[in-house]
Amino acid sequence: MCTYSERVHTNFAPRDTNCLHTTMKKVLFVLTLICTALCASAHDRGYRGEVGVDYTVGDGDAQVDRLGFSTTHGYQFNPYFFLGGGMAVRIMGESDGYTDLYREAKTSIPVYADLRCNFTKSKVSPFVDLKLGYFLTNNDELYSNISAGLLIKTAKNQGISLSVGLATEALAMEKLYYRPSYKYNNIYVDEVIEYCTGISFQVAYEF
Repeated sequence: MCTYSERVHTNFAPRDTNCLHTTMKKVLFVLTLICTALCASAHDRGYRGEVGVDYTVGDGDAQVDRLGFSTTHGYQFNPYFFLGGGMAVRIMGESDGYTDLYREAKTSIPVYADLRCNFTKSKVSPFVDLKLGYFLTNNDELYSNISAGLLIKTAKNQGISLSVGLATEALAMEKLYYRPSYKYNNIYVDEVIEYCTGISFQVAYEF
């Protein structure tokens, strides 16, 4: 006949301390990895700004060349994704197209949202960038530029970016209509919105 102490000893086997230690080591290892990843990514998130200059070679019927100065500010979510907004000054030359479209030299101001994707965390990283917005002046409308380029990091949280893109801008232009009649040759002028495309080249300083 077993005593009470013997029954307790029989029903409850001692714990495997080696298994417990192994489990604790695995948990600590996983937590260490998570903390390391969070600390590393903390240096790549937060406010980011950019100032840039670009030149667009006009294409299409209107062929309006554009010189631009822009400033962009927003939030870097991680080393790969940035979302922000900005404003630009677009100095536009007179239209050179041999068509019935005409636009005199003007300066227009757009505001835009900016989305950028970096492909690597290295010192030299390729990226794609999309700016999409609207003009505030001269009855112009859409402003967009999709580009690809390289970001060259020069210091912590600083760098130079070089990019080539496709710019599309909806610009207010004068369209000439020639309507001959029995006695007179009438010329009418109307304002229309023309989608002007072009190849843009940009250099920017990021901070």
